[in-house]
Amino acid sequence: MKIDHGDYDVYNNSRIIHGTNIEIDYSVYYKRDCDISDLIQMSAKDVERFRNKSIANENKAYEKVLQALSEWEKEALITQRHNRALNYLNTPPIEHTSNKWVDAKYDYIRSEFYLSFNSARETHKKLLAQKESLEELMRQIKCYHQALNHSISQYQELVIGQIEIPFFLYSSRLLQSYHGGQGVMIKSDGQSIRFVAPGAEHDVIYTMSSGQLSAVLLAFSLSLSKIYAGDSFQTILIDDPIQCMDDINMISFVALLRREFSSSQIILSTHEDSFSNYIQYKFEKYRLSSQSITLKHDMES
Repeated sequence: MKIDHGDYDVYNNSRIIHGTNIEIDYSVYYKRDCDISDLIQMSAKDVERFRNKSIANENKAYEKVLQALSEWEKEALITQRHNRALNYLNTPPIEHTSNKWVDAKYDYIRSEFYLSFNSARETHKKLLAQKESLEELMRQIKCYHQALNHSISQYQELVIGQIEIPFFLYSSRLLQSYHGGQGVMIKSDGQSIRFVAPGAEHDVIYTMSSGQLSAVLLAFSLSLSKIYAGDSFQTILIDDPIQCMDDINMISFVALLRREFSSSQIILSTHEDSFSNYIQYKFEKYRLSSQSITLKHDMES
C-alpha cells in the first residue's frame, strides 16, 4: 500500500495473519532530489557524524519494532489457543458406527493369508518329496548306467578275447599284399574298439584303402560266424566279395573258405565268371560240392 507524504512516499506491504504470522515490509523513498544545500556547506566529517546519529536513531526505532513483535508473539499464541478451541467446539459430533464389519474384514483377510501360507507350505512339502524321489531316481539311473557300462566293457573284452585270434588269422590271409604287415589286431580301451596293424597305434581306417578295409570287414564277419554261428545255422551269404581284391588275395580268400568253413553252406554272388569257375574248381578238387547258378540264363529260360 502506497502512502503519499508530500516530498516522499511510503510503501507499506506489511500484513498479519492472526495467531501465526506477521510480515513487516515498510519502505520510504524521496519523490525527487532532496534538498542537501545545508549539508554540503559542512565538512565530510561533520556529515558523517550526523549520519551516524541518524542511523543510531533508526536502530532505536527498529528495536522498538522488535520489542513490539515480542509482545505480539505472546498474544499470537493465545489467539492460537482460542482458534483451536473454536474449531473443536464448532465441529459437529461424529456418530460412530459399529466396527463389526471392519473386524469381519480383518478376520477374513487374516484367514486368507494363513490359508495361502498353508497352501504354499503344502506345495513346498510336495516339491521336496518330488525332489527326493527324483534324486533317488537319479541315483538308480546312475547305478544302472555304471552297471551297463561295466557290462558293455566286459562283453567287449569277452568278444574281443574270443575273436581276436581268428580275426588276426583271417585278416592276414585276406591282406596278403598289405605293406603294413600281415594281420590286423583288435584293441579296446573300455569305451571304443580300434583295428590296428601290429606295431601301429592308428586305426586302419586311416591307413588302408577301401579294398583293404573291405577285406578287414570280411575277415571280421567271418570271425563272428566262426565263433558264434554254432551248429544251428551254418550258412554264409556274401555279396560280391572280390570286387576290390587282387588275384593273390582272391586265392587266399577261396582257400580260407575251403579250409575254415567246409562244413557250412556258402552262398556267394559275383559278376566274375572267372571267380565262379575258380571257386568251383577248388571246391570240387577237394571233394566239396558246389553249384553255379546264372540268374540271367535262368530268367531267359
